[in-house]
Amino acid sequence: MTSVTPVQQKRQNKTDRQQPSFLDELVRAFVRTSEFKTIMRSAVPEVAAQWAGKNPLKKMAAGIVAKNIQKSFAPEAVEPPSLINAILGVLDNTMKQAVTLTDEERSRLTATLTGGIDAGIIGSIITRMAVLVNTAHATDPVFISENARGNFRCFIESVDFGEIKEAVDGSHEDFTAMARMANEEMWRYPAKMICLLSMLPAAVNMTVSAVKETLTPIHAQAPDVLADVIFSLLRSLDGKAAGELVNGLCEVIRQTHTGSALIGEQGLPQFGADMRVILADFASALDPEVIVKARIALAEDMETIRNAWTETMSQRPDLFLASLRHAADRRNPRIRATRREVDLIADMPEEDVNNAISAGLSKMDTQELGETINTVMRLLNSLRRSHPKALPQVLAGIATTIDTDELEEAAKWIIPSAAAAVKPAAGAVMPALIRGLADLLTLEPGDDREEMNAAIAKLKNALQGVTP
Repeated sequence: MTSVTPVQQKRQNKTDRQQPSFLDELVRAFVRTSEFKTIMRSAVPEVAAQWAGKNPLKKMAAGIVAKNIQKSFAPEAVEPPSLINAILGVLDNTMKQAVTLTDEERSRLTATLTGGIDAGIIGSIITRMAVLVNTAHATDPVFISENARGNFRCFIESVDFGEIKEAVDGSHEDFTAMARMANEEMWRYPAKMICLLSMLPAAVNMTVSAVKETLTPIHAQAPDVLADVIFSLLRSLDGKAAGELVNGLCEVIRQTHTGSALIGEQGLPQFGADMRVILADFASALDPEVIVKARIALAEDMETIRNAWTETMSQRPDLFLASLRHAADRRNPRIRATRREVDLIADMPEEDVNNAISAGLSKMDTQELGETINTVMRLLNSLRRSHPKALPQVLAGIATTIDTDELEEAAKWIIPSAAAAVKPAAGAVMPALIRGLADLLTLEPGDDREEMNAAIAKLKNALQGVTP
C-alpha cells in the first residue's frame, strides 16, 4: 500500500475543502440569475440601513456601500413568475449536482432537507391566516366573499367563454391525438411503462395500510366516546339544506321533462328522439361477438370469484357457520321496519289511504301489461311449433337429475308439516278457495264444453284413484 506523506494529506484536505457543497452550488447558481440581481438592488439599502442603525458614521459608510453595490447590478424588470421560474431552475440545477454525490452524502442531504424544514413556521403561518379569517368573519360572515366579488366580476368580464367553448370544441381531435402520441411515446420504452403500471398495486397497498392505521386509534376509543363524536358530526350536517338540494334537483328533472315534451314533435319528446340517435350511434360501433364473449368472460370470472370464496370458507368454517347462525338477525330489522311502514299506513285516515291506493291502481297500464303477457305466450307457442322438444327436454333434464328417494322423503314431512302449520287458518281460507275453484270450473256461455267436460272427468277419476 502506498503511504501518504503529510504534505500530500495536507494538499488533499485543501482540495476537499475547495470542492463545492450542495449548498454552495445552490447559492452560486442563484446569485448568477437576473432575478437575484433585482432582489439585491432592493434589499441592499434595507440591509445597510439595518446595519448602520443610528450611528452617523455607519450611515455614511452604508450609503456608499449600498450605492456601489446597486451600481454593480444592472436594473432589470422581473415579474413574479420569472422569479419563481428562476428559483425552480436553480433547484433543478443543484439537484443535478446532488445526483453526483456519494450514497452517504445523498443520505445526509436527504435527511437535512426532510428534517431541516421548520414545520413550526408553516403551522404558524396557517394559524395566523386562520386568525385573520376568523377576525374578518367575526364582524362580517361573508367578508371574504364580498371583498372577492369585484375581482371575480373582473375575471368573469375578462374571460371570453365563447372562445373557451370554441377552443374546447375544437380540441377534440387534438386531445385524442395527444393521448395517442403520449401512449405511443411511452410504449417505446416498455420497461418504463410496466414500471409505471406496477406502481398501482403499491399505491393501493399504501392506501389500505394508511386506512388501517387510521382506524387503529379509533378502535382504541371507548364506544360511548366514539359514538358521541360520530353523532356530533351527524348533527352538524344541514338536513334542511340537503332537502332543498333534493328539491332543486327534482325541479330540474321536472322542468327538463316538461321542456322535452314541449320542444319535441307531437307525441315524441325530444329526450326520446335524442336518445334514439345516441344509442343508434353507440350500437353501430359495437361488435356482437366481442360483447358476447366479454359477458361470458365476466360471468365465468364471477364464478371463479365465488368458487374461490367458497374454498376460502371451507378453510374458515367457523366464519361460515357464524353467518348461518345469524342469518335471521340480519333480516329481522328489515321485517320490523316493514311492519312500522305498514303501521304508518294503518294509522292514517282510512278514506285518504283508500283513495290514494285506488288512484295508484287506476293509473296502472293494464293494456300494456296484458299485451306483454300475450307476447310472451305467443313467443312460447312459436317456440313449441318450431322446436317442440326444446322446453320438454329442459324440464326432463331437470327431472332426471332429481333424487326421487330424497324428494319422496322430503315431501312426506314437508307437506304434512306445512298443512299442520296452516291448519288454524284453513277454516278462514278454504271455503273461499273452494268456491273460487268451483266458479272456475263452472262453464260460461261460449266455453268449449267438450274440453272442460273431459278435463273434469279426468280430475274425478284421479280423485277416485282410478287411472283413466
